[in-house]
Amino acid sequence: MSSERTGRSSSPAPQGEPRTLGLLTIGQSPRRDVTPDIQAYLRALPGLQALRVLEAGALDGLAPAAIRRLAPAGGEPALVTRLRTGKAVLVAERAIPPLLERQTRRLVEQGAEVLALLCTGDLPEIRAPVPILRPQPLMRHLVAAAFPGARLGVIVPLPEQTADARRRWEAFARTLTPEGAAAVESASPYSPDPGALSAAAASLRAWGAGVVVLDCMGYTPAMRRAVREVCAAPVILPRTVVAGALAEVLS
Repeated sequence: MSSERTGRSSSPAPQGEPRTLGLLTIGQSPRRDVTPDIQAYLRALPGLQALRVLEAGALDGLAPAAIRRLAPAGGEPALVTRLRTGKAVLVAERAIPPLLERQTRRLVEQGAEVLALLCTGDLPEIRAPVPILRPQPLMRHLVAAAFPGARLGVIVPLPEQTADARRRWEAFARTLTPEGAAAVESASPYSPDPGALSAAAASLRAWGAGVVVLDCMGYTPAMRRAVREVCAAPVILPRTVVAGALAEVLS
């Protein structure tokens, strides 16, 4: 969770007024594949039934040609996200932070008291006068607290992301086990083929994963259940981790 405590106050709304949450995606908003799950979780809690949810995306307002120019080149770190049409796109990680900064300011100006980033990548800190919840550190702290000593399995969307993900997660895995190994497989949450996810889960089970992280906000509760059935191990789903953390901040 990152924030810059200047300007607008992050104090809760006065009693009786609805809280306002801002959701930031690295693609285009609204994220109809993610936001309803987070909203349903939060609005089921006392005091949050009238929660106001705002959305903004790093790629909002960009023409198709401008989005194509954000594609990664030369093996640089990449992020996969979703356009408003439902199409998945690959963007260079370096291109996203300044676009997110602009959308962060927009959400705060519209009244967001708390922000959540709908991306599991290791992006630089975003400056804002309100709290920003980031899935990556939330997931790591949860795994470290709940599964010390477990062998770590990770599923990312694309094969092009596995090398970078292995580097990031093996550095973290060294805090869990002496061997410090992390197995990384790929299966896109935006693909209509469920076989890829089952194959990735089967590979992680054969490797001996004691806990599996689905390293993308696009994975759904149904996908978590499918991976858990194959792996016979706990599976960490970013969107529900974020929703749980938001419940603590907003309640």
